[in-house]
Amino acid sequence: MENPLEWNSTFFAALTSESANPDILRAIKEFCRAMRKQPAYPLGPAPATVLYYAAIASALSKCNQRISQLTNAQLGEGFVWAMRHSGAERISPLFKEGLARLWPG
Repeated sequence: MENPLEWNSTFFAALTSESANPDILRAIKEFCRAMRKQPAYPLGPAPATVLYYAAIASALSKCNQRISQLTNAQLGEGFVWAMRHSGAERISPLFKEGLARLWPG
C-alpha cells in the first residue's frame, strides 16, 4: 500500500495540507479520541481533544467531508474551545474554516 504522506510528516502537515487525505484525518480523529481517555500518555486529554477537533475541521474545510456524527452546535462549541486553547494558535485557522463550513454566510 502506498503511504499517502511522507514518513517524516506530522499531524500538522496532515491537518493543514491543501490536499488533505480524509482517511488520514479519520485516523487522526480516532487516535486522538482514544488518547483523550488516557491521561497517562504523553499526549494528554486537552491536546488530544484539540487535535481531535482539528481533524474534523480539516475534513470539513479541506475535503468537504463530515467525519463526525456530532451536531453542528457540538462541533461549533468544540471548534471554539479548541481555537482558544493555549498551544493551538498555529492551527486556529482550521477551526475558523470549520466554523465557516458549519454556518456559511
